[in-house]
Amino acid sequence: MTNQPTLDDTQPKSPFRDLPGEGRRPPKLIDPNEPSRRAGCGMMGLIGAMLMVFALLIVGLAGVAGWTTGQREAGVAATATLRAVINEQLARIPDDIASGNTVLLDTRIRYLATLGVPQANDYIPTATALFLSLQPTLTPTITPTAPVTPTTAAPEITDAPELQVASVEDGGYDLAGIYQQALTAYGAGLYEDASEYLNVILAVNETYQPVEVRNLMSQALNAHARELYNANQPAAANLVVDRARTYGDIGELDYESYAATLYLNARGALGTDYNSAINALREVIALGAGGRYYGDSVQLLFQQYVAYGDAWGAQGSWCPAEQQYRNALNVLSSGSVNAKLQQAINFCMNGTPTPDPLSGQPGAIPGGQPIAPIGQPGT
Repeated sequence: MTNQPTLDDTQPKSPFRDLPGEGRRPPKLIDPNEPSRRAGCGMMGLIGAMLMVFALLIVGLAGVAGWTTGQREAGVAATATLRAVINEQLARIPDDIASGNTVLLDTRIRYLATLGVPQANDYIPTATALFLSLQPTLTPTITPTAPVTPTTAAPEITDAPELQVASVEDGGYDLAGIYQQALTAYGAGLYEDASEYLNVILAVNETYQPVEVRNLMSQALNAHARELYNANQPAAANLVVDRARTYGDIGELDYESYAATLYLNARGALGTDYNSAINALREVIALGAGGRYYGDSVQLLFQQYVAYGDAWGAQGSWCPAEQQYRNALNVLSSGSVNAKLQQAINFCMNGTPTPDPLSGQPGAIPGGQPIAPIGQPGT
C-alpha cells in the first residue's frame, strides 16, 4: 500500500517541534544586570587603577630626578668652595713661614693633609726646620768641681735633656687647644687668624662645640669683613661676607655688600661701556652722600662724562659731545671742561672748520693761530 502525502507533509516544520518541552521555550533576553556586565565594570576599574599607579610612578621618577640634580649642583658648589679654601690656605703658608708663626703653619699643613692636598707634604720639611731654628739653644753652665781623690767617686754622666714638643696623642688634633687659640686671636683683633683656626675645627669635627664654634666664626668673619671695607678692599670684603652669611646674621654688612657690588660693577665697566659705567655710578651716588663710595663715584662719573664727550668729538659728532660736557659740568665744575663745551657748542651750530694741514687741529690755521669763531671778528 502506497503512503499518500498528507497536508502536514507540505507545511514548514519547526526545529523545536521534536525537542523536549524545555526546548520549545524562546531564548532568554540578556539582562543588563547579569554578572557579565558587572565583570566589564570591574575591568574598567582595574585599568583605571593601573593608570593611577603609572601616574604616581612618573611623578616619583620626576622627583628622584630633581633630587639627583639638586645633589649634583650642591656637590659642584661644595667642590668650588673647598677649592677656594684650599687655594687660600696654600697662598698664606709663605707668609706664615716668613713671620715664623709655627703654630698657624702647623695647623694649615695638617688641615691640608687631611684633605689630601699633595702640596702639603712639600712644606713639611720647611716647617720642621723653621720650628727647630726657633727653639732656644741649651748652653751648659760650667761650675767648678772638686778634684777627684781616691776617696771621692766620679760623678755619673747623664745625657742632656731631650726637647719635648707638645703634641696630641696619635698625631690627632687638640680641638680644645685650637679653639682656645681662636679665642686668643679674636681677643687680640686677629680676626682672620681666628676664622682660620675655626676652619680647622669645622673640617676635623663639625660636632665639636657647634654652637660656640659657629658663633665665634660669625663674629670673626663679620669683624674681618669690616676691616676690609674700611681698608678699601670691597672685593675681598664681599667674599668674607658671603662666608659669614652661612654662620649667622651679618647685620649692616648686607648693605655694605650691596653698595660694594654696585661700585665694583661700575669700576668694571670703566673704559669699556660709557653708558653702563655712568648708570652704575649713578646708582652708587643715589645711595646717599654719606656712602662709603660716594666721593669716588662722583669723581668717576665726572670723568666718564668728559671721556664720553671727547669720544663723540673725536668722531666729529659735536652735538652729542656738547650734551656730555654739560652732564659733566652738572656733576663738578671745571674750567677746562667748560672750554670744551664752548668749542662743542660752536662746532655743533656752525660745523667743524677744515683741519689745519700742519697741526691737524680743527679751527686752526698754519702757524698755530686759532681761527675766530664764525660770526665774531678776528683778532
